[in-house]
Amino acid sequence: MKSKSRRIFFYDGDCGFCDTTVMFLLDRTNQNDLHFARLQSDFARSLLDKNKVKKIDLSTAYYYDGSEVYKESEAILKALSICKNPYRALSKVVQIVPLGFRNRAYRSFAKYRHTVSSRLKQNCRILATDERQRFIS
Repeated sequence: MKSKSRRIFFYDGDCGFCDTTVMFLLDRTNQNDLHFARLQSDFARSLLDKNKVKKIDLSTAYYYDGSEVYKESEAILKALSICKNPYRALSKVVQIVPLGFRNRAYRSFAKYRHTVSSRLKQNCRILATDERQRFIS
């Protein structure tokens, strides 16, 4: 499958909260609906650069829908919109909140994401083969 036809969620691979978010999305999307790539990867740098993201911000998530890149709250809502319900419905409800307000809230939370991740009880999950195939290096 070419990257042009994939929906890809880009995340900070050094952030525990971001890893938890990826596992959440992995469990709530179908196998071919969403793929994942660390922002620190060569693939992320290449694809995002081709899509006019010149400077990658590790404090935000990015979502690529096959033609356009979204960031911050839009990236999260786009990813949630392909999840199973009730998360798909929740993404539609949250979209009524103005983008500027959503992104300010997103950036405020992003400042503390490492603090939040240090307080999460995280288990090391061993991915099944089909799950590992959804991650792009």
